[in-house]
Parts: sequence; structure tokens; C-alpha cells
Amino acid sequence: MSQINNNNEAGGQYDDGYCSNCKKYFDFLKLAYWTDNTYKCPVCFKTVEISRYPSELIVLGEIPNSNKPIIIIVLDGLYIAGVQKHCLFLLDSFHDLGFDTILISLEGGGLWIDMFVKKSSCLVVSNPKLKLTWSSIARLLSSEQINNIRLFSTHLIASTLWAVNNIPDTFKIFSNLHSEPSEHENFTPEILDKIINRCNNIIFPSLGTLETFVNYSIKFSQNKHKLLILDNLLYNTEVKIRIKNSQDYVNIAVVSRIDSDKFSIPLFIDTIKILTEKISNLQIKVAGNGELYDKLKTAIKEEQLCHYIYLEGFVMDTSDIYNWATVVFLPSKRESMPYVMVESLAYNIPIVLPNIGYTIHANKNKLIYPFAVGMANAAAENIIKATNEHKGDCMNSILVEKQTWKEKVEICYLRD
Repeated sequence: MSQINNNNEAGGQYDDGYCSNCKKYFDFLKLAYWTDNTYKCPVCFKTVEISRYPSELIVLGEIPNSNKPIIIIVLDGLYIAGVQKHCLFLLDSFHDLGFDTILISLEGGGLWIDMFVKKSSCLVVSNPKLKLTWSSIARLLSSEQINNIRLFSTHLIASTLWAVNNIPDTFKIFSNLHSEPSEHENFTPEILDKIINRCNNIIFPSLGTLETFVNYSIKFSQNKHKLLILDNLLYNTEVKIRIKNSQDYVNIAVVSRIDSDKFSIPLFIDTIKILTEKISNLQIKVAGNGELYDKLKTAIKEEQLCHYIYLEGFVMDTSDIYNWATVVFLPSKRESMPYVMVESLAYNIPIVLPNIGYTIHANKNKLIYPFAVGMANAAAENIIKATNEHKGDCMNSILVEKQTWKEKVEICYLRD
């Protein structure tokens, strides 16, 4: 078992993933592993040519060797996404609560790997082409370190199933289901029964998504005492001072990964077509990339919308997009409490998004404009409404002090 001790940077160890589209090499640890069993460029999401694969687990940082209790977080990957951002906040809270942390990435690394290296006590990156087992993890640990493990925090169905199928019954498992059920994940009643039977608690980002699962699974409805809510939140210190855009345009920003599980191209195209008939001074910027990027680009061209829509591609720092925007539009399929919503509110920008998850019970927030899932007419109507109405103050309803969120983490994970 190889171990790389490097507490600051993950890059430079496996600099051999070549993207022919970007014409540059990427460190293997920063590539995204995709559902078609290929590695994708973290910038353009094209398939990357790999000259060699690590054959063992890669360990970054030191395995905790103190008397502190250990919490192990299990993720699918370390790419840029809301679940990963949630886990970065979790790492902060667990450390503040006196825990060492080990983070296990089941499907390789991602562009945020350096952030996870810095925030976790130890990061274990698995080669997704090899089957990771508990015995592989246990061989990294001494018997004392194993005895110090307090619980496992798993995120999304795949990571939860890995834990349920591999982690001994002596350990507690807390599963986090961050989104509404999806055709891309294993949300069968049988799988959910298995999860609720094994896990100590199931944690959701919103009451709306919790209710969806209760209605979907009889076992979930029978075990409501195991179901908890931990919102996706930003700290009050992250409230942004927005730079007002003086141009006389209605500027619509879309900030999203463009893949089949997140972004509805028909909803986006149909909504924009309706808006072009009603708003003369319309501009749309799409910040994001993904497997459907080329398909979206083709659809925009076929519908003759190139004059209105600008595809920005992958954007690391989205502050310019938010400063530019009049309104944020999320043509999403199933996100329960997307961080783009939280970030929009931090900039005091209205957001139009599907009425699922958090938005079902968010009718008091004047900056949130929910529409019926998949309904372009309703989305367009709310975008127009959002641009015309007075924008209320959202800060107290969505952003919290760091101490408050840490207390919520403690309630969900540590109180019996």
C-alpha cells in the first residue's frame, strides 16, 4: 500500500492525464471519473487519455495518530459540486468539535482535491477501476485507530451502499441523501429498505426532500425518528457586496454543471424561447460544463438563440457572473437545496428554480421564485416577475453563523 505524505498539495504526483481538447496535461488526481467508466477533463469534461493508472490506494496526509475520536467521510469524488461543498463545511465543523477526519473518495479525485487535502486530517483516494473493500481501509489503520472511529458519514446513494455493504456492523453509519430520487441512481424500494435498516440516521438538506422519501418508501415512513435535516448553508461572513450592473439589460445567469442529472436542456431552451418574445433587451450567460455541453451548444444553434445566449464554459470564480446577473435561473431536474440558490441569496439576487426540496417550504423568502418542475411557461413567467418586483431581504432566512451550523451538525451526528 503506497502512502504519499503531503499535507498541502495533491498535484504533481501523477501528471499524465492528457486532454486533447485543452491540449494540456492534468494530474490524475484532479480528473473526474464518469459514469461511462472514463476519466474526464476537469475543465472541458472531454475524455482524457491516461498513460498509467495507480494500482493502489493513494493516501494524502497522515493517518490520524492521536487520542481524538475519528469521523470518516465517504464521497464518490472530489469534483466541484454542491455535495462536495457541503462536505468541506462538515470537515470544518467536525474539526471544531474535536474530531480527526479521514475522507475516502471512492471514484478518484477531482479539481477540489487540494481543498480536501487541507481540510481533512487524511485523504484516501481509491482507483475506481479497482473494488475498494473495508479490509483495504483497515490495513491502513492500527487497532487503536480503528477503535477511535466514531462514525461514518456517507454522501449520495453510491457511497452509502458501499458503506452498508462493506463497513462492519460495529460502526455507526449516517447517510446523507442530498437530492430528490433520480433515474441515474439506485433508488429502488429494496435499496432504500437496506439503507434505513443499517444506517443510524438519514440526513436530508430539506424538509421537502425528506417528505419525498417518506412517500417513496414504507420503511422510511415507519422510521421517521431516523430522518434528520441539515441544510446547505453559507456562513454570514460570506454575504457578498454586489456590484450593480448599470447596463440596461435583463441579465439571466445560469450556474450549473451541464449533465443529464442536473440540467434540463428542453426546459432551458423552451424557457429562453418564451422570454425572447417578451423581453427585447435579454442576455443569458451559462457558467458551467459537463457531458451535455456540446448537446446544449447544438440546441442553442438549432433554435437560433446564439444572439441571446453566451456559453461561458467552466468558471472557477463565479463572482463576476453573479455581479452581472439580474436574476439567476436554474433549469434543474432534482436538486434539493442547490448551492447556486444559496449563493444567489448571498448576493441578494432573485433565483427562479423548480419547486422541489427546500423551495416547497420557502414561501417566506421573497427572492425565491419556484415553478412547477419541467414547466417552461411557469419558469419564464417567474423570471419576468422576479426582474420587476421589489427584492426582499433574504439574509436572516438562509445564512447562519458558523457556530449555529456547527450546533446543527452536532445534533445530527452526535446526540443520541
